[in-house]
Amino acid sequence: MPTIALVAILGAIAMGTYPVSAQDTTYSTLVTKIAERFNLKESDVHEVVNQVRSEHRATMTAQWETRLTKAVSEGKITEAQKKLILAKHAEVMTKIEGFKNLSPEERKTKMKELSDELKKWASENSINTKELGFFRMHKLGKGERMGWADEK
Repeated sequence: MPTIALVAILGAIAMGTYPVSAQDTTYSTLVTKIAERFNLKESDVHEVVNQVRSEHRATMTAQWETRLTKAVSEGKITEAQKKLILAKHAEVMTKIEGFKNLSPEERKTKMKELSDELKKWASENSINTKELGFFRMHKLGKGERMGWADEK
């Protein structure tokens, strides 16, 4: 049974896609406690968590690309717009990574600025974000993230 509990805990830790400072502290503490509790090397626990995070990100990226491909086939966007969206997504992810050491207030301000920037960018590139469901802010506990507008 302890192995199942460990796997469940590691999976929960690893699912975080956009790390922020408060989560990083909790994450490090939890990894340390798991390592101590199950008599594991802390570096091994970190390695497993990072591997699961990478796999999760790859899955999310594949789903993102599949959804864009479907939008192209349905005539909602062009192939050129799909490429623009993918490039913008990579840019946004890099920006969000840069927010992780900000205070919650600063991070909220930056996310709002980024949201406004994305709305302007989408308009300039004739991308109907409402029809496609792109770039809506989602509240997650005390944090926020961007995602599809039709996500709950």
